Amino acid sequence: MFMSRAALALALATAASSALAQSPVNPLEPAQHWRLTTLNGERFPALARFSLAIDRRIAGRAPCNSFLATLDGTADSFTIGPIVSTRAACENMAEETEFLRVFGATTSARLDGENLVMTGPDGSELVFVKTDPPET
Repeated sequence: MFMSRAALALALATAASSALAQSPVNPLEPAQHWRLTTLNGERFPALARFSLAIDRRIAGRAPCNSFLATLDGTADSFTIGPIVSTRAACENMAEETEFLRVFGATTSARLDGENLVMTGPDGSELVFVKTDPPET
């Protein structure tokens, strides 16, 4: 009788451990803040960041301008709605244009350790690190 209870306890513990290990983690969890580190495998030389609100609105800062967009779907398959941004010019306009182009075309996201990796159908890739919320 003792062995069967021990075996049952072990089986339940193994099943629970396996279920926890396989539980999905949402890389696009609202209220997290992300800063871009690399774009298509190369270090990004300027500041770009974003956060996702509970209502699936994206708010961010590209190298020169603030931007807003929406996200529709799940981490495995989503679309980013039209990106609306302020229109200031700066010396990092080429980086801003490339970041917003690639960011707006991403269609999936995953966590790689502590990093958020967003990819597009053309193989483009953005890697972000978690950061503190921007000061307002």
